Amino acid sequence: QAQQSRLNLLQRLLTTNESSLVEIIQQEDKQIDEAFFAIFNRIAEATMMNRDEQAARQLTSLQQKLIENSTFGKQIQEQAKETEAAVKSLQDASQKGLTRESLLQLIINAPNKTRLSALVGMTRSGMDYQFFQILTDEIAKSTGDERNRLEQLRVDLLEMTRKIDEEIQARVNRTKQLLEGLIKTPNLEEAVQQVLPGITNIFMDILQSEIDLARKNADLARLTKLNKIHGLIE
Repeated sequence: QAQQSRLNLLQRLLTTNESSLVEIIQQEDKQIDEAFFAIFNRIAEATMMNRDEQAARQLTSLQQKLIENSTFGKQIQEQAKETEAAVKSLQDASQKGLTRESLLQLIINAPNKTRLSALVGMTRSGMDYQFFQILTDEIAKSTGDERNRLEQLRVDLLEMTRKIDEEIQARVNRTKQLLEGLIKTPNLEEAVQQVLPGITNIFMDILQSEIDLARKNADLARLTKLNKIHGLIE
């Protein structure tokens, strides 16, 4: 019902006069959230695939209005700006040779939580035990307000990395469930067609590891099904 409500709002926005758009966006601000933009993006992708240039232009214009006039849109705009700045700072650091020490300095100097979150999201793999040990050494050397700031930063980083790890694990678990569902389905061709939009690099990695495991265990029935899934996706 919530999804249908957001879809109805999107249809309303696409059929309303240009002069009324901003007013409607502001009135329906609570509905214009992550789920709304997910629906919007799916429709935009379908429009591009259908080569409907007029509809694509209309969606692009509406997207700009949504970003400029909704609370969530402004958050997206801010996140995009901070992500771009984070990417540039990482590129500059990489030219000199990105190390745990230089990464830590980027993170310590992050001007706000949004930039910090962007940096953590892009460099999670480099934030290992050794990285946190270097941060702990920095805390030990500091005093007063700076020490308090770095201690809070460590708390924030541990929470951010925990959430990232949990999301990755949840994505892996969902992907494994999806794969097991495909293996059990009687109409494999139709099922694969239905789940194609959800096929990601993680899915293909897990599929390949399951193929290798089935081959190692000489489980021919499972191996045959997995290979067929792989072939259908390709």
